[in-house]
Amino acid sequence: DKLAYLANVDTTLEASGARQEAMQHARQALKLASDDPNVVGNLANHYWHMGDMAMSEKMARRTVALDADNALAAFQATVHPYSCERAPQQIVDEAKQFDASLTGDNPTRWVTQTWLNQLYLNNDDLPDALAAGRKSFVIFRTPDTSLRLAATLVATGKVVEAQETI
Repeated sequence: DKLAYLANVDTTLEASGARQEAMQHARQALKLASDDPNVVGNLANHYWHMGDMAMSEKMARRTVALDADNALAAFQATVHPYSCERAPQQIVDEAKQFDASLTGDNPTRWVTQTWLNQLYLNNDDLPDALAAGRKSFVIFRTPDTSLRLAATLVATGKVVEAQETI
């Protein structure tokens, strides 16, 4: 999971073959531990970082099948398919409900708020996208939170703030 992520955000790692190495590790992990919810959950993230939304959703659903209490995997199974497309209102509502179920100081909220930012942005709901993007960025500054917030800022005409965010 992390190697695939790093290959996305670090061009030197990507150029050194990190993406291929990540794929090899994922295949090996699935072969050796296909019934371990922690491993399968990481594979869901790996495939998302690799851009394979269908496999990411499949692995997230498999994680939930192995561990019914894994609410984050259920959330990922819901939102990952909408990484690059409009989300039905039902999906947005489910994401909002999951976020609202977390305590205000739960660090997982950076994930839920980042995804709400993405869903709202994909649906052209810029005010809500901006609010969620700002929340996620305050909780945890990562390339994911900063780039999604920056995209939202550009969409709302705040180009200088977007540059500062990056």
